[in-house]
Amino acid sequence: MKDILVTGYNRIIKEILWSDLAKDFRVIAADRELPRRNDGNVRFYSISPEEEAFRQLFDVYSFSAIFFISGYVDGGEGFYGEMNDLEKVLLEAAHAHVDKVVILSSIESMNYVPAIGTGGIELDRNFYQAASLRADQLEEMCRFFQKPCH
Repeated sequence: MKDILVTGYNRIIKEILWSDLAKDFRVIAADRELPRRNDGNVRFYSISPEEEAFRQLFDVYSFSAIFFISGYVDGGEGFYGEMNDLEKVLLEAAHAHVDKVVILSSIESMNYVPAIGTGGIELDRNFYQAASLRADQLEEMCRFFQKPCH
């Protein structure tokens, strides 16, 4: 049975989804807001990516995939420390050679008007809201970690 890690804004996930995931995977859920418990093939850890215990999850489990749920996924404005949490998750995933990292976010990062230069090259993005800029920054971090040097 493959191990998957679900972290970030886990409180948005309903019990039925945890049960469905547990049919095919051993699910490790890590979130500072989750109470620690075991429920069949789902193990809940009340930790954040900032903690050493989070890093130790990568020593205990061999994750085939990691799902990071952004605080923007429900139309919200993100959660405190989201950028740092995502960076820690991506670093640990890179060090552990995890094949798949899926970021669940929103289309909020597309809420901008491009500043076009000569030759039709996009020079900058003028975002309508700060939340749009922050969502775009999360995506930029993901693109950075996609580069082969990491």
